[in-house]
Amino acid sequence: MLTRQGLEVVAEAEDAATVAAAAERTRPTLCLLDVNLPGGGVLAVRGVRERAPRTTVMVVAPTLESDWLLAALRAGASGYVTQALDAEGLARAIDAGLSGQAVIPRAAVATLIEQVRRGRSPRVPGNGHARSLTRREAEVVERLQDGMSTQEIARELELSAVTVRRHLATVARKTGDGAARETSIAV
Repeated sequence: MLTRQGLEVVAEAEDAATVAAAAERTRPTLCLLDVNLPGGGVLAVRGVRERAPRTTVMVVAPTLESDWLLAALRAGASGYVTQALDAEGLARAIDAGLSGQAVIPRAAVATLIEQVRRGRSPRVPGNGHARSLTRREAEVVERLQDGMSTQEIARELELSAVTVRRHLATVARKTGDGAARETSIAV
């Protein structure tokens, strides 16, 4: 299916350790990782990001599970899709990921909004420090809370829709919260 979409498959791997080595050896533009990869799909994301930092990593999972999604984003994945996605949807997701867009479930945005509504501080720990949302990220979340679409937020804040989506992906990583549905932001 990937070669029919005009992509060249440069490597395949059977486990997390060989994925990282293959990524370092071949330096692919994109790495599609099965979340259930032996040795751990999320560990494989980390390995690829460490050994081939310019490679875009997307996780493929049987379903959209918030725990897998969040772990993949924290590890450095730029996208998360399900195996239920058809060839056309996967091609759009890959194109979006390769163009720098985050491919994450829409429900992750809904969960962020709910977290803000409950008054929980959107922070994530890191090396004894907490990184809070930037002013721009908070502006994007506030507008989502008001029910605005990505396009509406982009127009109001004078940003591109891609930039709004990137802010949403960053917020999802920082807050460590998310839920799952079959629809993705960039798909």
